[in-house]
Amino acid sequence: MILNKSCFKTKIGTLFYLWLDDKRGPKVAALSIGEKPVKQYLQKLKDGSKNSHEILIEDKKYPLLEKNISDFLDGRLEHFDIKPVFLTGTEFEKKVWKETSEIPFGWTCSYGEMAAICGRPGAGRAVGNAMSKNPVLLIVPCHRIIKGDGSLGGFGFRPELKKELLANEGVKI
Repeated sequence: MILNKSCFKTKIGTLFYLWLDDKRGPKVAALSIGEKPVKQYLQKLKDGSKNSHEILIEDKKYPLLEKNISDFLDGRLEHFDIKPVFLTGTEFEKKVWKETSEIPFGWTCSYGEMAAICGRPGAGRAVGNAMSKNPVLLIVPCHRIIKGDGSLGGFGFRPELKKELLANEGVKI
């Protein structure tokens, strides 16, 4: 497997990412503020692979991703044309990430509601745990998952960033 890696500066910080190009087009495997989460993701991927020597890393930009992210952060884009690919995670985590990626721009969902959507009513904490492992920031909009009482809940990067991202989408918390 060939994974491409790159980074670019945005108004929320330098974003690092990994992507691959398969038969159905390019997909983002990891997107994060800072390099450390992407390095940890790669290590987890290699640790879980029977043939870690077959994971090749190339330095290559994904211009459409960079444009989409910049446009989103500037309020000019509401829907990404970019698809994520989940190369790590449990089946439940992957389901949570997939369902979270379907939450429309400007909408929120509670941890409990997401648990029910994923077939595990009452598993709000498990959803929160899955969100803390979200490998694809923004494309899987974990900032749109909030507490049942309407408060923000956790966010693994900068807590104030979650509020900023929601405000950028017109959500008042």
